[in-house]
Amino acid sequence: MSELNEVLKLQDKYHDILIKDAGLRTLCDLLTEEINNSVFIFDKFKENVLYLARELRDKDSDFYSYLDQKEFEKKEVVKNKYDIDLERVVYKWKIEEVEELQIKLESEEETFGYLVILEENKLQEQDFLAIRQAVYALTLKLHQNNLIQNLARKCSNELIEDLLQGKIKDKNEIIKRGELAGWDLTVPYQMFIISFKSDATLTKENGERSLYKYELEEKVIHSLHRIIRTTLSTKYITFSYDDDILLLIHYQEQSDEIKSDIKNISEQLSNKFNQLKFSIGAGCFIEDCSQISKSYQQGLYTLDFLAATNQEQRVFFYKELGVLRLLWQLDKEQLADFVDEFLADLLDYDQNNNTNWIETLGVYLKTGGSIQQSANLLPIHPNTMRYRINRIQEILGVDLHDFEVRSNLAIAYKINKFITRIGEGE
Repeated sequence: MSELNEVLKLQDKYHDILIKDAGLRTLCDLLTEEINNSVFIFDKFKENVLYLARELRDKDSDFYSYLDQKEFEKKEVVKNKYDIDLERVVYKWKIEEVEELQIKLESEEETFGYLVILEENKLQEQDFLAIRQAVYALTLKLHQNNLIQNLARKCSNELIEDLLQGKIKDKNEIIKRGELAGWDLTVPYQMFIISFKSDATLTKENGERSLYKYELEEKVIHSLHRIIRTTLSTKYITFSYDDDILLLIHYQEQSDEIKSDIKNISEQLSNKFNQLKFSIGAGCFIEDCSQISKSYQQGLYTLDFLAATNQEQRVFFYKELGVLRLLWQLDKEQLADFVDEFLADLLDYDQNNNTNWIETLGVYLKTGGSIQQSANLLPIHPNTMRYRINRIQEILGVDLHDFEVRSNLAIAYKINKFITRIGEGE
């Protein structure tokens, strides 16, 4: 068959697939058949997989580990008579060398992704003709997908604003508008707000230009998709809003599983982006979609608390704040007066004697007045603990066996530790 006939034949095959609006799988299956090598598609950052051949998943359950752990060794430009720009990149993984042929899928204005061919069988010159036609078709398909995603994003942006600001009161309206954005808002969710910090710009490993915050958000969201799809089998929604990333994960009910899952997600994000510092605030459990705005505000409140108390890079739930949920909203001068009323003498004693008995009191109150448990936590001898408590009672002029006294001191301690001392370099 002449080269022209081969080109026309390939064009007809890919044209038929595109006209039928088939997906990346059908296009890649055809390419795999033509070149006798498995393929997958990276996103534009070469980090997350947009398409993975079924035979790769079936053959090697560690394929995602390969993507995360492979070590670059060398690369070279592959010359071919069809002027396709592609590179042969060699990676080391475990004890093996793996060769990838990488081809950028792009228009003049934008990069959509990278086609990657795992060259287990040496490519012949005629294979590059099939690759060329596949690159055209895949670029067009990814461009179409981007247009659809951008349209869906525009539809969801207004919904997001209205949802988070509590502008939609009718539950049925929320559900219907959610359907237009591709969201199922008929089921319960746990909301998490993910905040991260980095330098103003972040240089990519390959020496190209630096990445800005919105690009980092996009990378983190792509990784979230992958993490959740590979570790959780449940519905979820994720999007960026006002410099944060929101993640809603479906659970039937509140359980310890929620904390375990978000801790795992946080650890994977931190390992993936070790140059970023993640803080995650969780609002209330969303029994129905009308509670989304409330949960969002609570999540923001929790993040503010973590930032103000220098407890960033943590996962924290709003309900864990306890009485601080109320105290945080009061006038700071009134709170300082409350602390002075109950703790001023002990704070002065610590300052004048280079002691930290305020923390001794905090541990004692936390254990419900147990000398033994407090001594174990500090750790000091129980007799030393008993001596300190007696002296604290003398300094403050109180009886720590009195429930009312302990309650007031516990509140004053929390105010002093988490509110009035913020920014004083404790």
